[in-house]
Amino acid sequence: MKKVIISKLVPFYCLVFLHASLACAGTFTFMGSTDKNPLAYASGEKMVFTVQLLEDGKPVAGKNLAWTRLGDDGKTNQDTAVSAADKPLTITTSLNQPGFVRIIVAASDESGKRLVNDGKPMPLFDGGAGVALDQIKAWPEPSDFDAFWAKQKAKLAAVPLRADLVPVAWDKPGVLLFDVKVDCAGKMPVSGYFCKPANAKPKSLPARVSFNGYGVTGASKPWDGATSLSLNINAHGFLNGQPAEYYQNLSQTTLKRYAFIDEENQNPETAYFNGMFLRVMRALEFIKAQPEWDGKTLIVSGGSQGGLQALAAAGRPVVPLREELDFVEAYLGIERSRLGHRLRVKVDVPEELEEIEIPPLSLQVLVENAIQHGVAPREDGGEIRVRARRSGYGENPGVVLSVDNPLAPASRPGTGNGLETLRGRLANPGDLTVSSSGGVFHAEFWWSAA
Repeated sequence: MKKVIISKLVPFYCLVFLHASLACAGTFTFMGSTDKNPLAYASGEKMVFTVQLLEDGKPVAGKNLAWTRLGDDGKTNQDTAVSAADKPLTITTSLNQPGFVRIIVAASDESGKRLVNDGKPMPLFDGGAGVALDQIKAWPEPSDFDAFWAKQKAKLAAVPLRADLVPVAWDKPGVLLFDVKVDCAGKMPVSGYFCKPANAKPKSLPARVSFNGYGVTGASKPWDGATSLSLNINAHGFLNGQPAEYYQNLSQTTLKRYAFIDEENQNPETAYFNGMFLRVMRALEFIKAQPEWDGKTLIVSGGSQGGLQALAAAGRPVVPLREELDFVEAYLGIERSRLGHRLRVKVDVPEELEEIEIPPLSLQVLVENAIQHGVAPREDGGEIRVRARRSGYGENPGVVLSVDNPLAPASRPGTGNGLETLRGRLANPGDLTVSSSGGVFHAEFWWSAA
């Protein structure tokens, strides 16, 4: 039986998804599936997508379907079909390199007009699948990366954290809403909507900061202001709540093709995303400066370009080991969907070590290396062991994190980039060591807990 997937599209792991609810009468929706796990296709393997148009949850016939196939190979294919009640639309494709394929389907009536739900155009079907995801290569880190961002942070620190909050009336009782502008390095301020409970006590609330996708629009009023400090900022620092003509004019003039202008991107100082990321950092400083923040919980979110901003916001030099373990578990979930029972994992981390701070994605590098070069190439898979223990050099206390995996004679030769990049992030290159004995590959690194 085919596995039907109904979920929301996310930036990097694109799954077949459904935008609309099946509950409302007269509602058109799409349901889609792939012929196998959408994260597990091999390079060049045939990929079969099936997409069924539904009305009130039942297959509907006689509607026009127009589909587009996009892929990381740069190829675009398009075609049309007519929906059938007894047979879904079938799209067969492939990708001869690591990456993603995206399928978009639009539905229209017999006259060619887009189908509508409650007077609004029904959402497109927009889904996809991944190919050889373990072989996608990261872009190498520039040699001056740390120095560049140290300079940018210094520029930001030189601008006092000053905010103008203008009260805005809205229909949520007990919640205060403000149009906020925060001074920032660069050409534009942070600009967004900020809300909080009217009678919140100091250090009592989590904080949420959300970012918007690519486009020229104002900030959105945060949906959750009753139980948290919530901030949504627009990507550009301009005014919020303006007529549509204001944003349309900017999109056709000053901000036309923003972030895709080659001349700007020749220099990281003038690249559009530089200013955007400065506003991201200043937005975090603003929300953390609020007296009601509990000092512990800060949630960032966004989709598409907003997802990029959220990733930048989440970037920290160190994270608690417990957070790193959560990320490792999320990564293992993806690999389990690909390898199934062939992947077995044991984790031995004492609870008292979970608050020790380590470089983000450091343990994940060891786990990924163990899977890609130890477990995945073996027909019967294997077990990896993740451990943490206290250690130290003299008077310098620390923690040792290690991963063991079975050696695989047929393992693909790796580039070594992952381990070497991790080695460069440690205080001393010798703090990362690897060895093999008795058919087991062992990798570990030491990190100061001082």
